[in-house]
Amino acid sequence: FPEFVEIKILAKEYGPSKMPHERIAERLHEHIEKSDLAKKFHGQVDVMCAGCHHRGPVGTKPRPCTACHSISGDEKTDKPGLKAAYHRQCMGCHEAMKIEKAMGCTDCHEKAGKKEVTQ
Repeated sequence: FPEFVEIKILAKEYGPSKMPHERIAERLHEHIEKSDLAKKFHGQVDVMCAGCHHRGPVGTKPRPCTACHSISGDEKTDKPGLKAAYHRQCMGCHEAMKIEKAMGCTDCHEKAGKKEVTQ
């Protein structure tokens, strides 16, 4: 899987987020390895990946978030918009793991205009 994933579809006020995908996966794996119970239920890589890539079949290449989340969201299905989905997923995990770093906008994004933003 990729070392970094650049999330740039919503880059306007803030630049794209360059997510350290490989580092996150390694950190999750380290935590799983410390617990026999976690190893039992989450020890396989494809099952661990399903924690973030939560709507695709386990063991398949994840679909993009936009396959389920529109830019604005869907009130009829109570599905959050893309920005809310990204932030809930990333920041929710940081809160659960008590990672205080990377909870502000510029911890993950540069202000737009500092670098050229391509889409």
